[in-house]
Amino acid sequence: MNNIIKKAHDLWNKKQIRVQVMLSLALQIVLIAFAPFRKRSRNRRLHLVLWLAYLGADYVATLALGSIIANTFNNFGADSAGQNLTAFWAPFLLLHLGGPDNITSYSIEDNELWLRHLLSFVVEVFVALVVLVLSKLQTTRLLVPSLLIFIVGVTKFGERTLALRLASNKQIKQSNGSSNLEGTCGDDFATVVVNVEQAAQSNRENISDAMFILRAYNCFSVFKSHIFGTVINPSLALHHLGIRSEDRNFKFIGIELSFLYDILYTKATVLHHVAFPFIRIGSFVTVVIAPFLFHVNVKRENVTSDVIITYILLSFALFLEIYSALHLAASNWMVISLLRQNKKWSRNLAGWISRAKNCIPCYGKQSIRMGQCSLIQIAIERNHKSSWYKKASDYLNKKMRR
Repeated sequence: MNNIIKKAHDLWNKKQIRVQVMLSLALQIVLIAFAPFRKRSRNRRLHLVLWLAYLGADYVATLALGSIIANTFNNFGADSAGQNLTAFWAPFLLLHLGGPDNITSYSIEDNELWLRHLLSFVVEVFVALVVLVLSKLQTTRLLVPSLLIFIVGVTKFGERTLALRLASNKQIKQSNGSSNLEGTCGDDFATVVVNVEQAAQSNRENISDAMFILRAYNCFSVFKSHIFGTVINPSLALHHLGIRSEDRNFKFIGIELSFLYDILYTKATVLHHVAFPFIRIGSFVTVVIAPFLFHVNVKRENVTSDVIITYILLSFALFLEIYSALHLAASNWMVISLLRQNKKWSRNLAGWISRAKNCIPCYGKQSIRMGQCSLIQIAIERNHKSSWYKKASDYLNKKMRR
């Protein structure tokens, strides 16, 4: 029995880094696959899977990074291909900690803890940098690809930390307070304020899907201040309910809630900064170059399981960049950005994107449901569905009264 335990312990010590890295990758895939459906689905199983993946992704990536630096210290001075590849995986874990663009937090409370994430960002980046310095990568051809992935990982991790900060209640109130609510509303995008009569007249017309999204964003920009506790001028309220049909009203509110969800739970605020296109183009070019450099420097006769894992990590990094670009191109934020250009080609492209989204169930379908609390339902459940805890509490109360 002791021999079996010893063998299992030795096997785990030998394979733990590989298991942790692949588990971190698997959790990232789960987040990418299920995060888009969280906005439109009330399925409890889906939310449970997403919640577990969200909590486990940061924990496993941090644990794997700790195992890598411990292995680096234990084998300091050793010169082996396996040791170099293990150190090469550290920047990929920073990429995993940055996470996909469509989920940065699971609840609003996570945004208020952005300082904790900032501390984690500093520590994890320092650990990955120590791994790169103490390993023998500087004496091998893996130095350049490792530095490229390190830069991308730091960028992704920094984007997530900044998104959490901008989504905190204090920062949102400050951004709302900095805008001139007496004249215009909204943040960096165009803000169109019309009165009730103009809205009623224009909404009788058959407006395009792109302009419909723009008006939903303008209305969201007005009421966003009120949502987060800032008093707004009533004359700026854009009256839209009752003017359209019920389906159009639900769709209009659904788009507004979609903007609110993106601000609170995704990287939308960061991704639409002026400098973002240049950062993402640089990240994409970097991620394309890194696999090429790695492939050139790897000998075919030395293909091992570690090399295969490295190829998988590189492929996922490239896939993440492509997925992020496609997801951004199909978003309502891209439609707003194109309409702001006020060019014929940009308006045509915005219209094409908005029409194409309606053909995709994941993007075109709105939930048209809102969670709410029913006091009557609670009273019925208390009377008919007593839990074991309530039964025990009632039993003890009866005993004490005697």
